[in-house]
Amino acid sequence: MQEKCSKKLETSNAWSEEMCVTPIIMIQKMRLLKKNCEEMFREQIQWAKEADVDFILGETFAIVGEALLALKVIKEFGLPSVINMTFPQ
Repeated sequence: MQEKCSKKLETSNAWSEEMCVTPIIMIQKMRLLKKNCEEMFREQIQWAKEADVDFILGETFAIVGEALLALKVIKEFGLPSVINMTFPQ
């Protein structure tokens, strides 16, 4: 699983987390099973939930299915979120 890398701000419950696993998916040519991605997202969102964050920002997804999977997991934990995407040229 990914190393836990986050920044918690001192003055609020805002939390920054890189939750995109697109490079892993692309490197393995889409062979990484949906279940594995979902487990990674679930672990990351669990950390956020335990840290009592206000919302989740899922950034720079390049694959729509991956962004939707992240959103699904975030919703399971009942946290508000913003998901954004990037599209390589």
